Amino acid sequence: MLIFKKIKILIIIFISIIILQTTSLASSLELEAKTDKTSVELEEEFTISLSIENIESTTGVNAIQGNIEYDYDIFEFVKVEQLNNWSFNYNDQNDGKFVAMVLSKGEKENQDIAKIVFKLKQNINNDEQTIRIKNIKSSDEYEKISIQDKEIKINIAKIQDNKQKEKSENDTEVKQKNNNVIYSICFVFIILFLIFICVIIKHKVKK
Repeated sequence: MLIFKKIKILIIIFISIIILQTTSLASSLELEAKTDKTSVELEEEFTISLSIENIESTTGVNAIQGNIEYDYDIFEFVKVEQLNNWSFNYNDQNDGKFVAMVLSKGEKENQDIAKIVFKLKQNINNDEQTIRIKNIKSSDEYEKISIQDKEIKINIAKIQDNKQKEKSENDTEVKQKNNNVIYSICFVFIILFLIFICVIIKHKVKK
């Protein structure tokens, strides 16, 4: 009987080790956030791309949630583009909460899940703004997974730079118009000169 008890204990320990190892493999996931522009001007749009990477799970993941935090006086939400069969629900008025889900089996491969488009609606001179993605959580068959917060830095183009750019564009346009006038005057003078030459030649031929 003692031998059977020892064998039973060993079997239980062995099964526990397998379960613990399997569970530990199901708790690793990273959410990456990238922007297509690090500097924006007034009324200019920019995109934040979200993707899942480094997934360590035997069952994969099919749900992620979190909050996107930013200054509502400076940035304005425009739209969401869903990617790779992920359903991405974003509530801009509810603390920027988002819930991303995929109806297929748990995903184990690196992939993009959504693109979120924002717009600069107020120009703050020479300022840097931060968009934060917080309270990021996911889950699989075994447990909930907490993911580290993400930050994206967006530089606001200087107002002076915008005015200087507009001035430069206006100066270029004026210069082009002046050049066109000069070219037109030169063309008229050339035509008149050719007519004058033709008249002189014709007069000499008559003599």
